[in-house]
Amino acid sequence: MRIIYSEPPCDASIPLTFDAITYTNAAMQRDTQINARIPATLKAALENAARTDLRSVSSLVELILTQWLTERGFLNAPENRKAGRVRKGR
Repeated sequence: MRIIYSEPPCDASIPLTFDAITYTNAAMQRDTQINARIPATLKAALENAARTDLRSVSSLVELILTQWLTERGFLNAPENRKAGRVRKGR
């Protein structure tokens, strides 16, 4: 298996396999896009949390929004989507 390293802003010290990258890209769907202005400190915190959880910022934002909306009854429980799952062992 060939090991490659990610480009910034990901942590380049974490090896990624070609199979993992291929699976991630194949599983990604083009969904609706939203744009929001947020304080720089909030963006930095999101980037740090996403890096720590080995996610993209977009994936983390989707996870946070999904959990918040589900807890308050605005959204039905996610159907086993990547963003709806909490990573175990962290």
